Amino acid sequence: MIALLKDYSIKNGSIIQFAVKLRAAAEPTVMVLAEDLLDPDFDYDFRNEPNVGRVYERGGYVYNRPYGWSRLALKTKGKYPPDDAWLGILANRTESSNEEWPVSYHGTKREGAMAIAAEGYDEDKLDRENFGRGFYSTPDVEVAADFAPRFDHTDGKRYEAIIQNRVNLNSGHSEIIPVEKTRHGAEYYLTYSSDDLRPYGICIREVKAIST
Repeated sequence: MIALLKDYSIKNGSIIQFAVKLRAAAEPTVMVLAEDLLDPDFDYDFRNEPNVGRVYERGGYVYNRPYGWSRLALKTKGKYPPDDAWLGILANRTESSNEEWPVSYHGTKREGAMAIAAEGYDEDKLDRENFGRGFYSTPDVEVAADFAPRFDHTDGKRYEAIIQNRVNLNSGHSEIIPVEKTRHGAEYYLTYSSDDLRPYGICIREVKAIST
């Protein structure tokens, strides 16, 4: 999947980009990101992991794991002062840890996902939806996917990409729009500042053709 930089005569100071692939070596490049944005130690492949009904929590809220997707981890350690407590304990766990933030997802086009990975959420591009001005995300993976335009790739397949975030749901930082108001099958999180919506992964999924 990834070769050593020295194999390509790349040295300190060289400007490079990573061609991001799904995990299998034979699978295609679907996104290009700068090397220093990625943290491959925390990539996770949910594509073949069954959902057996186990309940996971993050930040005191149910964490809907992105089953069926491949998650590419973004580098976040030390990025947001004063500490990394918002990410919680780095362990395979079902329970929440102290001071961590809940998980949310944001659907966007491929170019939007790449821009958010590089720069975070842009406050000059705050959404103006029915529920107010801010950044919109949701705890539901499939609802986020509804807002992610599918894109064709040179391999003849179609893909979609969503951003996985941690979100500060404390009062004054975000508002929870209940499912009865969204009418979309899930809550929306309306977050007022990019400081309170922090991307930490990009989830990519091949769109399978429906058999008839």
